Amino acid sequence: MNGVTVLAASADTRRGLTIGLFLVFIAITLYITFWASRQNKTAADFYAAGRSFSAFQNGLAIGGDYMSAASFLGIAGLIALFGYDGFLYSIGFLVAWLVALLLVAELMRNSGRYTMGDVLAFRMRQRPVRMAAGISTITVSIFYLIAQMVGAGALVALLLGISKTGSFLGLSQGAAKNVTIVIVGALMILYVTVGGMRGTTWVQMIKAGLLMAGAILMSLFVLAKFNFNPSTLLGEAASQSGKGDAFLNPGLRYGAGDWVTKVDLISLGLALVLGTAGLPHILMRFYTVPTARDARRSVNWAIGLIGTFYLLTLALGFGAAALVGTKAIRAANPGGNTAAPQLAEELGGGTGHMLDESGDAIEDVGEGAGKALPKVGQGASSALGEVGEGANQALGEVGQGAGRGVAGAGQGAAQAAQGLGQGAAQGVQGAGQGVQQSVGQLAGQQQQRQKQQQGGGGG
Repeated sequence: MNGVTVLAASADTRRGLTIGLFLVFIAITLYITFWASRQNKTAADFYAAGRSFSAFQNGLAIGGDYMSAASFLGIAGLIALFGYDGFLYSIGFLVAWLVALLLVAELMRNSGRYTMGDVLAFRMRQRPVRMAAGISTITVSIFYLIAQMVGAGALVALLLGISKTGSFLGLSQGAAKNVTIVIVGALMILYVTVGGMRGTTWVQMIKAGLLMAGAILMSLFVLAKFNFNPSTLLGEAASQSGKGDAFLNPGLRYGAGDWVTKVDLISLGLALVLGTAGLPHILMRFYTVPTARDARRSVNWAIGLIGTFYLLTLALGFGAAALVGTKAIRAANPGGNTAAPQLAEELGGGTGHMLDESGDAIEDVGEGAGKALPKVGQGASSALGEVGEGANQALGEVGQGAGRGVAGAGQGAAQAAQGLGQGAAQGVQGAGQGVQQSVGQLAGQQQQRQKQQQGGGGG
C-alpha cells in the first residue's frame, strides 16, 4: 500500500512538473509575441516581418515550421515499426527542399509580395486566382492543422498522465483532449494575430532549437546504450522487431507486395518531393528576408538543420525498436506515434511501456498498480501451487527412493552376513585342518626322536 502511495505521489509530481514547464514555455512565447507586436508598424512588418531576418534566422524558423510533431513522433514511429521503409519519409522530405531551393525560393522573394496568391494574381486575373489560392490554402491548412491539433491533444494527455478511464481536473480523457486542442488552437491564433510574422518567426526559432536539442540528447543516450556502435544498434533493432534482416531491407511496407503497395510508394514519393513546395506556411517564409540571395541561403540553412534532424530520427526510431520493442510500441499505438515518448521513458529509467493498449494515454499509477497486484497475486498463487505440487512429487520420489534404499541396504546386509558366516565357517574349518596337520607333524617328529634314542642305547 505504501509503495502504491509513493508511486501515485511520484506521478502527481511528474504531472506538476510537466504543467509547470508547459506554463513556463507559454509565458516565454507570449512575451516574445507581445514584444514583436510592438515592433510592427506597417503591413510589411506584420506580413513579412519587415523583411529583416537574416538567412540563418529564417532557415531556423523554416526548420521549426517543418520539424513538427509529425516529424518528431511520426517518422520515429515509422522507422521503429517498419525499419528501412520508414526512413523513406525522412529522405523524401529532405529531397523536397531541393525543389524549394531551385524552383521556388528566389522567384518568390523577387516578387516582393506577401502571399502565394499575390504572386499568382500579379500576372493573372485577380479574382479567380485569389479564390483558387484561398481555397487551396484553407484546404491544405485544415488537413495539416487537424493532424497537428489531434497530435497536440494526444501528446498533452500523455504527458499529463490522463488514462482512458481516469480524469484530470474533473475532465475525462476525451474531454481533456478537446480542451487541450481548443487551448492550443487559441494560442496559435493569438501568436499569429498579435505577433504577426515577426512573432511567429521567433516562436518557430525557439521551437526548432528545442527540437534539435531534444533529438541530439536522446540520440546520444541511445548510442551510449550500444557503446556508440551503429551496427550493434541496428542488429538489436532487427532482433527486437521480430522481422530479422527484413527489418533493415526495403519492402517491409512499400513496393514488395501487391500492386497497391507499389502505387502507395509512387504516391508517397510524389507527395513528399512536390508537396513541400506547396505548403502555405513554408512559402510565406521566403518573404521575410531582405534579398533573393538570403532566401536561397535560408533554404540552405533549413536543409542542413532538417537533414541533421532527420538523420537523428534514425537513432530514435531504431533505438525505440531496440530498447522498447516493436510489439510494445504497436500495443501502445498501432501507428507508432508514441515510439519517441516511450523511448524517452526507457532512457530515463522507466519501462518504456507508458501507454495502455488503446494507445490513448498512460495508465494512472494507482490504477495500474491495482491492475498489476491481482495479476501478481494470481501469478504467486500459481507459482506456489506449482511449487507445492513439485514438493509433493519430490517428497514422494524421495520416500520411494528411501524405501528402495532401505530395502537394498537390508538385502545387502543379509548378503554380507551370509557371506561373513560362510567365510567364518570356512575359516574355522581351515583352521581345524591346519591344527590337525600340525599335531600330526609333531607326533611324527616325536616318534623319530624315540627311535633314534633307542638305536643309540643298543650300540
